[in-house]
Amino acid sequence: MVAVSPDVPERLRESQDKGDLGYRLFSDASGKLIRAMGLGYKVPENYRGIIRKASDGQNEDLLPAPAVFLVDGQAKITFSYMNPDFKQRLSGEALVQAAKAFRGRP
Repeated sequence: MVAVSPDVPERLRESQDKGDLGYRLFSDASGKLIRAMGLGYKVPENYRGIIRKASDGQNEDLLPAPAVFLVDGQAKITFSYMNPDFKQRLSGEALVQAAKAFRGRP
C-alpha cells in the first residue's frame, strides 16, 4: 500500500517519524499526479498560504480529493473510491471487503 500526498518530502518524513504507518508516503508537491488523475480541486483563497507552505511553493491552489484505488498486477484499476468531501473517507472495513472481493474473482 502506498499514499500520495501534496506535501513536500520533508513534511512526509515528519509524518513517518511519528510512528510506523504501515505504508509508504510519496510526495506530489507540484500536483502533477493530482492533475493527471483528475482528482484536484481549487482551494479557497484563505487556504492558499497553507498549500503554498506545505508544497514549499510548488503549488498554491490545488488539493486532491481523497481517493483510494486497488490495482491488479497488470496495472488495471479494480476498485476506486473518490469523494470531494474530504471529511467522508472510505472505511477500512469497506476497503478490506473490496480487496477480498477482488481476490475472489477468477
